[in-house]
Amino acid sequence: MNKRKTLLAVIPVCGLVAIVGSAYSAWYFNEDTLSKSQSLSITLTDKVTSIGELTMDTETLHLELDQGGFDKLTDGTVGITVKNASNTAVDTIDASYAIDSGQLALLTEAGLEGTITTTVKVDTDLLTYIKFVGAGFTAGEVDGEFSTYSKTVEVAASVDLAIACKTTSGVNEAFQYSAKPDSSADYDTLSALLATFTSTSPIEIVYTVNFQ
Repeated sequence: MNKRKTLLAVIPVCGLVAIVGSAYSAWYFNEDTLSKSQSLSITLTDKVTSIGELTMDTETLHLELDQGGFDKLTDGTVGITVKNASNTAVDTIDASYAIDSGQLALLTEAGLEGTITTTVKVDTDLLTYIKFVGAGFTAGEVDGEFSTYSKTVEVAASVDLAIACKTTSGVNEAFQYSAKPDSSADYDTLSALLATFTSTSPIEIVYTVNFQ
């Protein structure tokens, strides 16, 4: 009898130890260990504000609107001339981009690709008379009061961004008449429209360099 009583007393204790050990052996409640922390200082590297130079050879330009001759009364491809501040006709609207030495390789290694987008914005009211038909440009969405036309090229060490103004035959390549005034009344209407652009330019050219 005594042996049996002793055996029954031992079995529950052993079973309890086994349950506690298998279910909770990975729990630690040492407060000193839980309270340890590591402070991190923050350092922000310098921002790259320029990775190249965008140059516009002529920053002051204007369009001179002419008939192009009486025999060209309805020919919209002639009569518009792009001129500089000296009132001299220019063959191209010149702009170029040159990336800083070594930067292109670094950006490529970082998995970044660079693009340059040339965007020509024309006031929607002006489109009644003048349209932009620059080679390689695609019409985009209306941006406020402007219709947009853009062309995107990849960044290289040096990129030519010139927009041709005329063909070798003298036909306007960038800007043409969409409706050429063919009467004195039409001329007066166009003149009145141009007079409304006293504080803003009806045509803008924007160059955007982007790396992503």
